[in-house]
Amino acid sequence: METVIIGFVTAALGKMAAVADQRKRFAQIKLAFAKRLAHHLNNLFIHQVSEMLCHLVCDSSSLLSV
Repeated sequence: METVIIGFVTAALGKMAAVADQRKRFAQIKLAFAKRLAHHLNNLFIHQVSEMLCHLVCDSSSLLSV
């Protein structure tokens, strides 16, 4: 994916400060996105497990009281 986003850069363009800055900025944005996505998915997983456990406890308590 990175190759597609960065694309083909000639040696002359690769030496330009603006191109180097863009690559550095892209790497920072990619890292920030990956961290936020991992955090979001972790929270989602925790919420789903919590909800599932709550349903299991509620269902098991209703079975025991019968």
